[in-house]
Amino acid sequence: AFFFGILSQCLRPFAFDRAVLGVASAGVAVICTILLLFGPWLLAQQPLPAVLQVLHRMFPFARGLYEDKVANFWCSISVVFKVQRLVPTERLPLLCASTTLASLLPSALCTLRRKAGPGAFAAALFTSSMSFFLFAFQVHEKGVLFPSLAVCLLPPALAKEWRQWGPLRSSAGIPWILAVHFQLVSLFSMYPLMVKDDLCPAYFLSILCLQAVLVVLCERSPTP
Repeated sequence: AFFFGILSQCLRPFAFDRAVLGVASAGVAVICTILLLFGPWLLAQQPLPAVLQVLHRMFPFARGLYEDKVANFWCSISVVFKVQRLVPTERLPLLCASTTLASLLPSALCTLRRKAGPGAFAAALFTSSMSFFLFAFQVHEKGVLFPSLAVCLLPPALAKEWRQWGPLRSSAGIPWILAVHFQLVSLFSMYPLMVKDDLCPAYFLSILCLQAVLVVLCERSPTP
């Protein structure tokens, strides 16, 4: 989502020279940021093994398709059949990458439209984070926090579009209600992890605080 969001800013308004300069500038900024983040490992006594260890932690292909009982697509369908038994182990990362890209690509491409606004980027951000949680390789239970954060951006970003949807014009609070519902469901999926780590009191307190913030935002949402 960030890639397509930055790319859309480089291409609008479209002019070949401006687009090339914008893409080149964004590429240099991204490369410099990556080098800065990897600086501690690049400056180590043995930089190559250190960097490879970081990449191994970022892409743990040896740990299996999913972690414990995470509420993603691959774990859910394992009740009926296990993908690991049908697809060779070396093909699983490619299958996950293809499925993830196919699910996030439509909304990401919408950010490149000429009249795409903040709502398109917010929707792409939520869709991409949800796609990674549902279909990516080796997803942890805490991965649901990314779409949970992104869904909070949808109601204010899509307020203008929501007010133009005919009979739904008078229902300005419904997007916030849907966001609260998604938060509860996604956080509930993490409950076994909280029990395992003995964090139930902090878990419930955090949920109450989060829902209180969302309710206040819902009450202050502009009406058409």
